[in-house]
Amino acid sequence: MRAKLPIGISDFSKLIRGGYAYVDKTRFISRVLAYESGVLLLPRPRRFGKTLNLSMLRYFFEQDHEDLFKGLAVTGDQEAMSYQGSAPVVFLTFKDIKGRTFEKCRGDLSLLVSEEYQRHADALRRAELTDAEREQVDALLGSRADASVLGRSLLLLTRLLHRAYGREAVVLIDEYDTPIHAGYRHDYYDEIIDLMRGFLGAGLKDNPFLAIGVVTGILRIAPESIFSDLNNLNVFSILYQPFADCFGFTEDEVAGLLRETGHEDLDLVRMWYNGYLFGEETVYNPWSILQYAQFGQADPYWVNTSGNELIRDLIMKKDALSPRDLETLLSGGSVEASITDHIMLRDIRGSAVWSLLAMSGYLHLGPFRRAGAQRIHRLRIPNMEVTWFYEHAVTSWLDKRIEPSLLQGLGKALADVDMDRLEQLLSGLVLTVLSYHDLGNDESERVYQAFILGLLVHLNHTYRIRSDRESGKGRYDAALFPREPSGIAFLLEFKKAEDDLDAAVAEALNQIRDRDYAAEARDAGASRIMAVGIGIRGKTLRLKGEEL
Repeated sequence: MRAKLPIGISDFSKLIRGGYAYVDKTRFISRVLAYESGVLLLPRPRRFGKTLNLSMLRYFFEQDHEDLFKGLAVTGDQEAMSYQGSAPVVFLTFKDIKGRTFEKCRGDLSLLVSEEYQRHADALRRAELTDAEREQVDALLGSRADASVLGRSLLLLTRLLHRAYGREAVVLIDEYDTPIHAGYRHDYYDEIIDLMRGFLGAGLKDNPFLAIGVVTGILRIAPESIFSDLNNLNVFSILYQPFADCFGFTEDEVAGLLRETGHEDLDLVRMWYNGYLFGEETVYNPWSILQYAQFGQADPYWVNTSGNELIRDLIMKKDALSPRDLETLLSGGSVEASITDHIMLRDIRGSAVWSLLAMSGYLHLGPFRRAGAQRIHRLRIPNMEVTWFYEHAVTSWLDKRIEPSLLQGLGKALADVDMDRLEQLLSGLVLTVLSYHDLGNDESERVYQAFILGLLVHLNHTYRIRSDRESGKGRYDAALFPREPSGIAFLLEFKKAEDDLDAAVAEALNQIRDRDYAAEARDAGASRIMAVGIGIRGKTLRLKGEEL
């Protein structure tokens, strides 16, 4: 009998009692207890098991749930088991607090807090509230607390739980940065930062009623961090080894799950879903692995789920990733960038873009070298699933600016080796999309090259697209190598013309021949190779193709 798969189940009790397949992550409990004197911040990408792990912690620390852990790894740690059932727990998940306005976001937070107060109604009745506390609790239960009371509601709840049970509380906050992402996207960033700083700061900093605090999210927001005043904060992002194997599935865990569900094609799964490195641990995306195990088919499951709006918006921005960087990544190449786990959403550009993409799971963090205090990582797209996301994002960007029929026409012109049609299409796109500001400088060759590479990215399934690569006796500007052996390879060289466009085209063709740029294409087994010289002057483009 095949194992039942817990698709969409993030409640630990429901998963265990329902007899679903479970990849045992209870060693996470022992790791958390090693830092019992502080607050843990554990940023991880979406759908890597954060909510399930916090749910597991909740059931572990609360009373009357010891049967859930029978036979699991944590039971072999006697010291850890001595904490089982030892503390009241405040468990809040912010994953759905992402309204389009600050008022909606604050209202959703108020409702969430009200529900958690209601969950502890029996304890609150035993806590012998003062008149002032009763007034505040009533306001919180009714979701009508003012900003001051809401901001201190976490601190108040831990104090009342301590009074009721005589023990410090465990505080678990899931997806703390979801409201912050929403504030950034919908222009109430400052307001939500102030609210979250007050709410979490009061509840986690120097709180005498707090035993353990664990906070998860995707990013560590900085420098205006809501945690900036916490002197008891331990941050373990994907850059570091502690907790590396606690989120996501290791390769051994993936292999075991595939065996349980009757799937053995680990090579296909590697190609589609592997590629993440947390600390020194190779990790797979759990959501996609479970979906693959259910359907037996490789598809882009994770990137098609909700929650990647911020990343999609970022890639769509003109200055987020250059066409050259996208071309390099989509062709299987890598780039180097300074990476930090302190993300500045307010000013997300430059190296911060790379950090955001890496921390969110959209780039693989390869080996790094030190440059002073900086970590310079080698970055690449981790797998086929995320490749699909980038290709789809680029296509969507182009579709909003360019008629789809024109993009399809580019592919047909190349397939038909119709250089006249190719020139006509590219000239028309330059006229309608590029500005004189872009082209009126000494770097116009690079602007054209980047623009045309961006147009060609959507042909990535037909061609391997390359730029600025060594071949023969120099470096060609751009190349398209066919994925099918019978296809035609194209070598593109750009030349800026002062006056004579035909002379610039001839110079470009001569350079392709004289420097033997075709060497790489020949070595790759291309049956036909076409040299394409492109002359540019302002918004005027001329090209000519010659078969080599």
